[in-house]
Amino acid sequence: MRYDFNRGWMVERESGGAAGPGKKIDLPYDAMIHEPRRQETNNGDRSGFYPGGCYLYKKRFMISREMLSCQILLCFDGAYGLTTVLVNGHEVCRHAYGFTAFEADISGAVAEGENEVQVKCDNSYTPNCRWYSGSGLIRPVSLLVRPWEHIEDVEIITRSVSPAEVEIKACVRNSRENGSRKDEPAPVTVEIMDGEDCIYSGSAGRITLPGAALWSAESPKLYLARLKSEKDCVEQRFGIRKLSWSAREGFLVNGEETKLRGCCLHSDNGILGACTYPDAELRKVRILKENGYNAIRSAHNPCSEELLEACDSLGMYVIDELYDGWYIPKTYHDSARYFQETWRDSVRAMVEKDRNHPSVIMYSIGNEVTEPRTEEGIRTGRALIQEIKGLDGERPVTCGLNIMLMKWNSTFTEQGEYRKEHLPDCEVKDEGGSAFFNALMLKLGAAMGIFVKGRKSDRMISGLADSLDIVGYNYGECRYDEEGKANPGRILFGSETLVGRQWYNWPRVMKHPYLIGDFVWTGFDYIGEANIGHWKYENKKGLPLLYGGGTIDITGMADAQMAYQQAVWGELPEPYLGVRPLDIANVRCIRRNWRMTDVYASWTWHGHEGERTAAEVFADAPYVRLLRNGEVIGTKKVRKYKASFKVKYEPGTLTAVLLDREKRETGRTELVTAGAAERILVQTSKDILRANGQDLCYMDFTIVDKDGYPVPDSEWEISIRLPEDSKVSLAGFGSAAPVTGEGFTSNLHKTYYGRAQAVFRAGYEDGDTEVEICAGTSGTRQIVKLSCVKGDREFG
Repeated sequence: MRYDFNRGWMVERESGGAAGPGKKIDLPYDAMIHEPRRQETNNGDRSGFYPGGCYLYKKRFMISREMLSCQILLCFDGAYGLTTVLVNGHEVCRHAYGFTAFEADISGAVAEGENEVQVKCDNSYTPNCRWYSGSGLIRPVSLLVRPWEHIEDVEIITRSVSPAEVEIKACVRNSRENGSRKDEPAPVTVEIMDGEDCIYSGSAGRITLPGAALWSAESPKLYLARLKSEKDCVEQRFGIRKLSWSAREGFLVNGEETKLRGCCLHSDNGILGACTYPDAELRKVRILKENGYNAIRSAHNPCSEELLEACDSLGMYVIDELYDGWYIPKTYHDSARYFQETWRDSVRAMVEKDRNHPSVIMYSIGNEVTEPRTEEGIRTGRALIQEIKGLDGERPVTCGLNIMLMKWNSTFTEQGEYRKEHLPDCEVKDEGGSAFFNALMLKLGAAMGIFVKGRKSDRMISGLADSLDIVGYNYGECRYDEEGKANPGRILFGSETLVGRQWYNWPRVMKHPYLIGDFVWTGFDYIGEANIGHWKYENKKGLPLLYGGGTIDITGMADAQMAYQQAVWGELPEPYLGVRPLDIANVRCIRRNWRMTDVYASWTWHGHEGERTAAEVFADAPYVRLLRNGEVIGTKKVRKYKASFKVKYEPGTLTAVLLDREKRETGRTELVTAGAAERILVQTSKDILRANGQDLCYMDFTIVDKDGYPVPDSEWEISIRLPEDSKVSLAGFGSAAPVTGEGFTSNLHKTYYGRAQAVFRAGYEDGDTEVEICAGTSGTRQIVKLSCVKGDREFG
């Protein structure tokens, strides 16, 4: 049995070895998001100015006499910080890498009756990550009670799609006898379920399933395999999906060429911090898919189980990435310190957890690693590839290579020299690797393409690239056309690219079979790497919080960059019309190369009448005409899917009209000026939640006029109040503001361009809760009722 182990913990912050006052919580719980943001923190803009810390999580739980005859494990989906697990005062497990799952065997440490587990997550050695990581038990925990002789190493492989044939592998292992395998006399039998219908019952091995549906991003059909031995039973969801790839035919899913319309994706969940919830991951994947993406690259760490389940069920291809770096550090305290000792365990943790997910189509061994410019680095890369292939030979292996970084040595050298020169508590301010590249990107932008072309670059990367199944290029689009001749057998994709270069990248993806896709940086905006993607205006004050260049903001709203991509893909039904907000239109601005535009789809800017601004139209059409209140402002040819206009603001209607080559209208989009802000429009994702401690309700707030039109030029303060007997808690509250003094844990926040968002989390008790929302100077008050109903099994 696997039990929910997330309820009823206490968390304390340790300071100088002494614990602070405890707080009762349910997991997941990101301790970092609850810290005050500080300008002087060691993490700085990497984490959005959230500090690190050392945290102690405690829980008391009951063990029955029957359980003591079984193997008992605590299963952690992820714990960020150097983690130590103690049960009844006895250390049972240590774990270093914050993004991989691990198990703690507590069988010998528990007794009948009440027991206590303590999990110490030490994230005080900072900086250790280039973006917001969170701290502590950021992913769910479960308690697994199973027979000592149990089923392990389940692997389901599609052998054929016509007819549908799978091979189901598993072994029976007795963990009490030092993990020895036992194939006889305990064979594994299998039932394959399609909903309530059993479509196969028999032995494991190769199984033909006549008429079975295939899994793809367009048709994500899933089945359930129930495996049974003499003493154990386990279940595994799977999809029937076959991959193949070649430079001549491209990337094929079930025999059909597939081009990857991708984005890179960090692991945080916006205003929820680093916490992982099933509802949050489902919502994130649904929004990405609705906007046209069919693939994500996890940046730059293995995916959570909840994210992969969402991708399986909704249909999203995944490049599952292992590391940001190897043994050359990118920040002073990062995983390079323990890479050599732990990389094999990290590979196994990722692959064994993820190999039965049909959404996972590729493994990536790293991001912008500079090690492969040396023989030692090439050997390391090949060892990683070999280790993955030994665990899963069905998927290709890739790596996100930044050619310019490999040509230009990083500030840091080899790990041995690094450790020799610096004491563990020494502060290093000069950074290399990806941080160095980011600084160059701010200065040079797409001009850096000149550094990635030519034979010298090819020689630099070939040591590792020739060992990869598929090569990923970060900002290496200038090689796309030449690659087919220079390396005729090589398959590649844009593993990280700029949205503003899509006009160049995507036509080449569609043209060359060996170029299988393009992944922009990034899909969702994220916490940390603050301000490198945001255009900085001198009138916008505050502490940088977000990256600021995502095609979808942290509240889930797609911006102008998303529309631009849709135009390039040929999936934008009507032209996108955006206007540079009048509050910043004439303000001095520092532009960042990751963001291609700052326009916003609104023609409501009260108090700025007669001021000039810029309007941009994105479309796949020959011409665009812009009209203001029926008056023609101009007609322009669309270049690189974009047309720009200068226009004075006058309330009324701004219209973009698409024209074909004969100047005949083929489509239009209008922006209408809203009236005065009068109220807050409240929209909820659901109003009934399961009382399982994990369900979420997303509540979006929009300032609107009397007719319901959004008023983005108004900023109101919104407060939320919950009754003392509330059956839900406020899990996060904030806006998409990239620069702000606010965090996400207060019950009081300002809107940003007229919008804010709150997320409510179900408790474990059923009942109704009235959420009180007050907004605006007049104190507009609304009541929204949320209901919790009894949900999933709980334990302890």
